[in-house]
Amino acid sequence: MAKYVLFYNFDQWVDLISTLGEMKPPRDCGPGSNIAITVEIDGVREDK
Repeated sequence: MAKYVLFYNFDQWVDLISTLGEMKPPRDCGPGSNIAITVEIDGVREDK
């Protein structure tokens, strides 16, 4: 399993969350904020 830390600025985060279908920026965040999330990936599949 691999762990990654992903960093987003506020606008990138809003774009990501709206793409996933939930328009909920993290609490206490606004324009100019930076957001970091940690994800664990079990495996990677390449679509061809």
